[in-house]
Amino acid sequence: MKAIYKKEMQGYFTSMIAYLFMAGFVVLVGIYFIYYCVSNSLTDFSGYVLPATCMWFSLLIPIITMRLWAEERKQKTDQLLLTSPISVTRIVIGKYLAVITLFLITLCILMLYPFMLHFYGDVNWASVLIGFLGYFLMGCSLIAIGFFISSLTENQIVSAVVSAVVILLFFFLNNISDNLPGRARYTILFCGIIVVAVMLVFYFSTKKVLPSVIAGLIGVGAVAAAYFVKPAIFENGLAKFIDWFSVLDRFQNYVDGLLDVSSTVYYLSFIGVFLFLTVHTIEKKRWN
Repeated sequence: MKAIYKKEMQGYFTSMIAYLFMAGFVVLVGIYFIYYCVSNSLTDFSGYVLPATCMWFSLLIPIITMRLWAEERKQKTDQLLLTSPISVTRIVIGKYLAVITLFLITLCILMLYPFMLHFYGDVNWASVLIGFLGYFLMGCSLIAIGFFISSLTENQIVSAVVSAVVILLFFFLNNISDNLPGRARYTILFCGIIVVAVMLVFYFSTKKVLPSVIAGLIGVGAVAAAYFVKPAIFENGLAKFIDWFSVLDRFQNYVDGLLDVSSTVYYLSFIGVFLFLTVHTIEKKRWN
């Protein structure tokens, strides 16, 4: 894993990728810093600048994730990795740690902005540090998405475009949920689709009908039991379900200076799920 980490870090800093990523972040954050903090004499960096720059994740993150697996597959170096004695899990973790290290270095550079404010006014450093923690966790979650998408294709452009679209979709979840029907029957229908999807996953994973049927029956039973015990949860259920996945809403707690444990667990779980999916995808390609 250490060798994979060093290889990826060397690959970033011997090419233009790391410098483009860091320069893009520094310039974009600097623009918002001048607009909010310098022009309006505000010292609340984490309250104004960090939330305003979140949308740029959709442009900058694909720059550092598009090559992680797509380039390996295109250059056929993935065969060397997958036939090495290192487990797929260690390979995935090594590559992911390299990406978030680059992201962390960039955030350390961005800390210079609130440090400059310190000379011209009172800066609430607790709020700034909590805001940067949330910014880091949200960025790591979105990097995990791009990381997974890169494992699905050998074309870097396709990986970058799909990653950008998916990340944008996560940012617009609130707008989508506001326009969804709120009746319980639509929530039940959606739950039925989820159950069918789970059944298909079981079938294609095991190639057996019985586990798929059992999974479907358990899912239907769980939905029916929830409806009869507490039918109120199905009202506006689609909106609640989609809002639960909003990475931006959870970041707002950090912006407000609240070290929210539930949001931290959510981000870590989010990262874990997409890393697991990446390991599963690469493992499948390894045996094929």
